[in-house]
Amino acid sequence: MKKNATDQHRGIAVSNEDTVTYPAPILHGLKLQGQLNDDNRLYEHSKRVLSTNNTHQGKDADKDCPHRMARKSFSWTNGQVVEVGLFSSSSQYGTVNEGEYIPVPKLHINCYADAEEDIKADVPAKLSIVLEKRVSGLQYEDENEFTWPGGWDGETHVEGTFIQIQSSYGKDVWTLWCRAFELLSSFIDSEWLSNVFSQTVFETLRVGTIETHHRHDRETLMAVNEMIGQAGSLLVHDGEDCSEVVLYERGHSLLHRVQSSDFQLLGFRSEIDFTYRGQTFTTDLNDCAVKTYEHKAAKVVSPENPLAHPKTESILLGWFPAPALESLVQISTTILHAFLKWSGIECQDFIGDDYYSPEERPPVTTRVPTEYMRGLRTYYESEKLRHTLIGELYHKRTKSKFDIIASLLFSSSHSKHGSSGVTYQALAQKTGLAQETLRKHVRELENLGVVKRMRSGRTFIAISRASRDMLRKLVVPSARNIGDVLSKVKERASIRRTDRDDAGKNEAQNSVREEIEPNQLHEAQENWQCLTQTEYEPEEIMKQIRTGRLSPDDIFIRK
Repeated sequence: MKKNATDQHRGIAVSNEDTVTYPAPILHGLKLQGQLNDDNRLYEHSKRVLSTNNTHQGKDADKDCPHRMARKSFSWTNGQVVEVGLFSSSSQYGTVNEGEYIPVPKLHINCYADAEEDIKADVPAKLSIVLEKRVSGLQYEDENEFTWPGGWDGETHVEGTFIQIQSSYGKDVWTLWCRAFELLSSFIDSEWLSNVFSQTVFETLRVGTIETHHRHDRETLMAVNEMIGQAGSLLVHDGEDCSEVVLYERGHSLLHRVQSSDFQLLGFRSEIDFTYRGQTFTTDLNDCAVKTYEHKAAKVVSPENPLAHPKTESILLGWFPAPALESLVQISTTILHAFLKWSGIECQDFIGDDYYSPEERPPVTTRVPTEYMRGLRTYYESEKLRHTLIGELYHKRTKSKFDIIASLLFSSSHSKHGSSGVTYQALAQKTGLAQETLRKHVRELENLGVVKRMRSGRTFIAISRASRDMLRKLVVPSARNIGDVLSKVKERASIRRTDRDDAGKNEAQNSVREEIEPNQLHEAQENWQCLTQTEYEPEEIMKQIRTGRLSPDDIFIRK
C-alpha cells in the first residue's frame, strides 16, 4: 500500500510494492580482526606482562580468574569505570623445541565490573580483545603446519601480532581498532603502543558477524515469528539442500531464528562489491540469519519498560574485507527491513531504549524483494501442498489433524499481526487428543508450514496467516457451516476421551503393580505432574537442565 510523503512524519512506514522507509537500525554487534607487521612485539610484550603477574600473584590467570590490570573509564563506557582483566587460554597450535610440542597461548583482554569474580562490565558498548602469535614454523600437535590467511587483496601476507576484537555498538572499523588500542594502553605504555599501532596492515583487516536490529512492540512479535518461520519453510521448499542449512532455534530468550546460505532464494543479493584505492572487489556472502528474541524479564516488567518488547536482528555471518563494511550494513539493513515490512511492522511500532531512539535515527529506504511474497503465494497455492493437506486432513484413519486445524481456525482471535494462539492444554481439551499425540501432529503440520509454535512463557500453537484461506476452504467446504464442523470435532473429542478412559481402566485391571499407599498417592498428585501435561517439549528437557531451570532430581521415570 502506498503512502504519501507526509505519512513518514506521522510514524507510518512509507512503502510501495518494492521499497520501505524505516529509521536506520543500530549496528549492534561487530567483530574485527587484523594483523600488525610488528614481528609479534605486541604479543610478546603482553605475554611478558601476564607472566610477571602470574609470578607476582602466585597463580596463573584463566577465564574464571583473570588478573586485574587497571580500573578506569574509557571513551566508549560513557564515564563508567570498569576493570581490565588479562588471562590466557590454550590454542590449537604451537612450536616444537627439541622434539617437545609447546602450545602457543592466546591472550585475552576483557572489561569487567569485577575481574576477580569474573563479572563482565555492564556497559552497552562492550569490547574484548584476543591476541595471537603469527610466525612461520607454527604447527598443530599432529605435526601438520599451521597457516593463516593473507590479506583480502590476494597479495599481502605478513608475520606479526594477530588481533581479534568483539564489540557491540561499534560505529566503524577505525573507531573499533582505536578502541582496542585504548584498552591495551591501560597496562602498556602509550608511546610504545602508538608505534606498534602505526604498523597496522590495513589489507588484513576483516569484519565479521555484522548485526543490525530494531526493538518493536510486543504486540507485533507473533507476526515477526511467523514470517521467520515461513521464510524457513520457503527455503526448504525451493532449495534442494536447504533442509540441511536452515537452522531453527527456540528458547526463553531466543524466540525464533532462521539461518541459511541461500537467502538469494528470497530475493536478496548473494555477493557484494566494494572499492579500495580505485579498485573494485567482489566478495560472496556466507550464511545470513534473522532472529527475534526478548529479555528474560520481558514477562514480568511493565509495558512501559523497553525490556518488555522484543528485538529483531539481521546477521551476516563470516569474515569480509573491512572496506566492505558500509555495503554489508546496507545488506543487513535491507534484510532486516524486508522481514519487518513483510510482518506488517510500521514506524510507530518501534520502541526506543537507553541506547537507541528511533526518532533520532535518519530515515533509510531499502528494497523489499517481491520474489519472497510471490514464492510464498506459490507455495501456499500449490496443488502439491493442497493435495498433501487433503491427505492429512481427510484420508487418514483418524481425523486428528482435521480437528486440530478446525480448533485453531475457530478458537483463537486474529489481527493484522497474526493469530493469538492456543496452548497445548487448551487444544488437547478441544480435540480430546492425548498431549503426546497432539505434539506429534503439531510438529508434522508445522513442517508443512501451516501451523506455528511460539514460546513466550508458554508454548502456543496458531495457524500461519498465509495458509489460513486454503485451510478454511478445506475444513469448511461450501456445503457445510462452521457449527457443523465444530460439533463433529466435539463429538470425536468426547469419543477419544471415553476410549482413553476405558483403556486406562483395562490396563489397571490387567497389570500387576506395587500397591500405592494413600499418603503416597496424595503426595504425587500434589507435587508431580506428567510431562505431557506441562508446557515443556520433550526435546527441551536437556536444555532446561543445562540452564539450571530443571534439576535431574526433578525427573522421574516410571519403572
